[in-house]
Amino acid sequence: MRFAVVGVSGIVVNLAFVWLGKEVFFQGLETDLADGLASGLGIVVSIFTNFLLNDGWTWSDRQKRPFATRLGMYYLGAAAAAGLQFALFALLRYWLGVHVYLAQLSGIALGTLSNYVVNNYWVFKNSDGDSSSGRGNADSGT
Repeated sequence: MRFAVVGVSGIVVNLAFVWLGKEVFFQGLETDLADGLASGLGIVVSIFTNFLLNDGWTWSDRQKRPFATRLGMYYLGAAAAAGLQFALFALLRYWLGVHVYLAQLSGIALGTLSNYVVNNYWVFKNSDGDSSSGRGNADSGT
């Protein structure tokens, strides 16, 4: 549930920065270029805010590696999800003509599953190698 809440906040951040990119930062550029740059901006900023929230809240109960190591691992895992997200965005936006925000949301949905798997089983795995936590287990009452 926490991962989902963080994910929703990431969607808000992502789309806000797509809007800022289109309307402020890349306003004078050709539309397709502005859309692509705005999409990339939304992805990069939301990855960082999601890392901070996941690190401090979602998987805060796990024994962790050093902060810089976790951040680096998170960006590596997120890079794969971002690649999937942007590839779907580009396919939908440029080849199929889907609206920019619908294309972005579709990419976000695709990246979410891979992000969870990478984060749960690699980035925030307990430093002793265990990827389980007390949250969500039947015997924990949640």
